[in-house]
Amino acid sequence: MNAKGQSRFEHRGIRWRTLAAVLAMVGCVTWAPREALADSAVSQMMNYSVMTGLFLEVGKAEYSGGHHNPGMPIATGLRYYERQGIITGTMTAIAIMVAGAAAASSPKSQRSWESGGYRYTETTYRSEAEKAAIMAGSAAGAGAAASSKNQSFDLEIFSRNLGGDVSGWRMNGYFGIPFADRFMFELGMGVGSIDTAMKKNGQDIYVSWGYVGMPFRLNYANEIFLLFLETQWNWIGHAQSSKADPYIEPTTNTMLLRYAPVLPWKVGVSSNLFGRLFGELDVSTPGILTGSFALKAGLGLRF
Repeated sequence: MNAKGQSRFEHRGIRWRTLAAVLAMVGCVTWAPREALADSAVSQMMNYSVMTGLFLEVGKAEYSGGHHNPGMPIATGLRYYERQGIITGTMTAIAIMVAGAAAASSPKSQRSWESGGYRYTETTYRSEAEKAAIMAGSAAGAGAAASSKNQSFDLEIFSRNLGGDVSGWRMNGYFGIPFADRFMFELGMGVGSIDTAMKKNGQDIYVSWGYVGMPFRLNYANEIFLLFLETQWNWIGHAQSSKADPYIEPTTNTMLLRYAPVLPWKVGVSSNLFGRLFGELDVSTPGILTGSFALKAGLGLRF
């Protein structure tokens, strides 16, 4: 084996050892005895908490390129996760105020007609009272969003510097509706942009993934575990260009892919140990009928 092949083999060995270590640590957290838990999963879901840590994902996730990608990318990165906080509400409040200001300053109506060989346009603007009413309504909506209790925020930053093939970011903001004591349904808005770059059998593979849409998440909590089922309705996935056929650059061996599935799904479990150590494990698929899956493990501190 030459030096290049040995280096690549050693690099892959480090990756799989890292994955095994993270899975083992997550297992210790999620399967901890009930007596060792300082906070129940119900408390984790219903009360204020912040988690920050690392994650590692292996497999055909929604940003992997689908069946066109002959490889299996590895994603590593940092995660910030907030429950019952203020970030989602604050961002929503700012968006409401900006939209209200744009509506207040826009014309109320506009009509055009032709007469005597000329074209005329009449624009009617809003009165000061109408502008004040719009801004008052925006302020009320912004205040309600900012003070909403059941909100959460999830930010993932992907980095190749941690040994993965993926770079970029994704964030989701949720508003929750609790019911039946241990359940919470969440929905919100999300955006993201991720690029995957890897090499398989001597071929360079690049995948471009974009996300603007709505996440839907169902949570169930007991004394130990927080179980969740999530799907993300990606509006970009409806565009024809989002699933463009692979393109091989002329005179090169480089494959370019664009892949943004409409409804990727995820099911997982999280738990915390001693109130500080947080672990999460989930399985995701870019589509239920694709037959492609990815395994993700995360570990961090909860505050």
